[in-house]
Amino acid sequence: MTLSILKCAVITPVNSDAEKGFAVTAESVRNAVTYDRGIFDDISHIRIDDPKDVLGPAKARDLGVEQAREAGADWVFFADAGVRLMPDIFRLATPALVSYDAVWGSSCVIDPEEEWAALIRESISAFDEFPIMVRRLHDYWFGTAHFVRLESVAEIGCDSGVAGQAAEVDYLLRLWRKARCI
Repeated sequence: MTLSILKCAVITPVNSDAEKGFAVTAESVRNAVTYDRGIFDDISHIRIDDPKDVLGPAKARDLGVEQAREAGADWVFFADAGVRLMPDIFRLATPALVSYDAVWGSSCVIDPEEEWAALIRESISAFDEFPIMVRRLHDYWFGTAHFVRLESVAEIGCDSGVAGQAAEVDYLLRLWRKARCI
């Protein structure tokens, strides 16, 4: 019997405002890899630079997915700059990764200027525009950090051409329509 080697690539888009946040994310990725890799034999961290904010998050993630594919990754984990992975994230996600194509969970968001961490949830009580409501509901229930099988995200892509606040929700709905998600 041959055991397969599973690879995961953590993808972090870095725009003009995210340099300090990236340092927090990169350190937490290193700590998580050292602590426990879960089912992964290899975990890399891919940084996608967008210093002039030309690409936007969805296109930056698609570039990261392509780099992950070239590196032979089986899974990707999207972690925006400023997201801190908890040390046991790969171990804790393992049972779900065996059965699903995409796995969401709460993320620990760090203020790089402070010494605190919290699960951030914005108020969802009042909105003056529908796209803002959709985006806030997405942030409240899911957040952007998640694991996804490379083949699943490569099939649908992160960028479908939907602009603005609704782009993340469009991606989420397309992924949940095609893949086994939790």
